[in-house]
Amino acid sequence: MLRKIHCWVGLVLALPLLIQGLTGTLMVCLSFFEASRPGVARVGLSMDLDQQIAAASAHAPPGMMAVHYSFPRWEGDSALISFGVPGRRDALFDVTLDPATDAVNGISSIPKTIAFLRHFHTDLLLLPYGETATSIMGVLLFVMAMTGVVLWWPRPDLWRSGKWRKTIAISRKARGYRLWREIHLTVGFWTALVLAFMSASGALLAFPGSRGLFGMQDDRHGHGRHAAIEMRRHREDAGLAPEHTRPLVIKDIVSAAHDLLPSAVLTDIQLNASPGGVRIRAEFPELGSQNPVMMQVGPHGMARILHDPRSEPVRARFFEWLHIVHEGKLGQSAWLEGPLVVTLAMTGTALVVFTISGWMMWLRRRAARRSRAGT
Repeated sequence: MLRKIHCWVGLVLALPLLIQGLTGTLMVCLSFFEASRPGVARVGLSMDLDQQIAAASAHAPPGMMAVHYSFPRWEGDSALISFGVPGRRDALFDVTLDPATDAVNGISSIPKTIAFLRHFHTDLLLLPYGETATSIMGVLLFVMAMTGVVLWWPRPDLWRSGKWRKTIAISRKARGYRLWREIHLTVGFWTALVLAFMSASGALLAFPGSRGLFGMQDDRHGHGRHAAIEMRRHREDAGLAPEHTRPLVIKDIVSAAHDLLPSAVLTDIQLNASPGGVRIRAEFPELGSQNPVMMQVGPHGMARILHDPRSEPVRARFFEWLHIVHEGKLGQSAWLEGPLVVTLAMTGTALVVFTISGWMMWLRRRAARRSRAGT
């Protein structure tokens, strides 16, 4: 019975699981080709942020607006301004410049493929129900990983004799159905635990309302994106100009954020995070980059805290940890980030292998049954 459940869930979810594995692997691999920020000669000085954005806008393609500003990460680092289509978060064009002189020192286009892969991976392009579908699929994938371990588990006599080791490697003599089965078993042995973690964490991250259950603001997740889409539609239907085209005085936004949390170091500004304000990410020096604080500054200069790691419950920290590990973003200084990214890419590839090998096993069994029935 357990084998049938494992088989039929895999067959039914074959296409979406194949999509999840391919998109996840591609996103991880493409992150290695992101353009780096050039160093700058002068340090200790910084021009007004509005002037920096204006200088970068002169090099942006027509019709694009600044959607993200990233502060220099250390002394001698460039500032990064990302541009995109008004009303959307996705960055399509990056400009790096010297914050002391406003001199542009780097220009790069971001392939639309990255944004497409991200949306395809998180919600299967099924807004507004895609995240729920992705979450359910993550739960089922976790069940498949656990049942796969139970089905693989050798009998006591195989443990004692050591013959179980033959199930974790592919025999050179394997052909046909046996070959696909050994591929399925071997890849499952080496990736089952990581795949179980990725499926469980992905289900929690994608499930609508999960942030609220973990004691965090829910407007950073899918609800905020859906609300922004609906707001833009209403304004377009009413014949109004897009709200994001109003002039933003970044200097006042930064000042409001500093007044709210003077000890925090600002790292990123999301200029069109929501219809009602600007999202700011900051860090406390004593907590490091893996425990950011999130703020929002409204159109009237009112700042509020969305997420403060100093006062969040333990379950909220656990949720943030899941998010960081699931995406493989441990920070530039974390020596574990490289091995983690490679592991995630291999896990996504394994999901593709599971799908193909599972289907091939099923097709060959059907062919064998038909052959026996014919004779």
